Amino acid sequence: MPSEHPEDRIYMTDDTEMLRETIESRKDKYPPDLKDRWRDAEPEVRNGEWVWQPGWPPCFRERVLYVEGHEVMSNYQYRYMCKMAEIATRNGGDILEVGYGLGLATREIEKWRQKRRLRIHCVLELNRRLADEARKLNDVTVVEGDYTGHVPELEGRQFDGVLYDGYPLKEDEMHRDGVLFIERLVRDRLLKSGGILTFYANAAEELGQRFRAFLKELGFTTIETEKVRVAPPKRKRQIWRQNHFLAPMARLE
Repeated sequence: MPSEHPEDRIYMTDDTEMLRETIESRKDKYPPDLKDRWRDAEPEVRNGEWVWQPGWPPCFRERVLYVEGHEVMSNYQYRYMCKMAEIATRNGGDILEVGYGLGLATREIEKWRQKRRLRIHCVLELNRRLADEARKLNDVTVVEGDYTGHVPELEGRQFDGVLYDGYPLKEDEMHRDGVLFIERLVRDRLLKSGGILTFYANAAEELGQRFRAFLKELGFTTIETEKVRVAPPKRKRQIWRQNHFLAPMARLE
């Protein structure tokens, strides 16, 4: 079982005790058919508490997206999504975004369209209702599909920048979904030489050494991270409890 020997797999963090604790606490949320149910599930957006933060705006009302009881995204991650959108668009050209969520990164990428001469902005989303929400945005190409499976619409295509913010849909993908996606990204040559990858990092302080070695073996020659401060609500959260996220930038050779 994945909860027994996390040190036998590649994760983004080297903190195996944290991995054991979080995987064990969440494994009951993963029925065997979750991935099948996810495609047609009805997303629910709930309003939460008012959150105070330094800077602008000084406060905001939290909005949380749930799918099948899983907390997929909260708008307290807005600053983090802005930073990842900025990283993903540095090369301009064609952008692949995996996971629509609340559309925070999607809208930020579109704000860079003119300045960075974006051509194609493709959003890969499994949930049909979230895909329909993404289609409401002008100039965004939406592909419905599973990042772990074969997506014919992406076959033979290459992107200048990739932003991954997917969600694990199987127990053995917990804390590893980003790793599995990166393997597929390189295997299928979806990222151009010199292309930039950024992704939701399941690491609190720094990317693990094993994960960095994994990226280098795949051909990523530049690996940088930036800590992005956020103002999380006081309530107990399913997916993150720190007041910051790591925004990675990995460039393929």
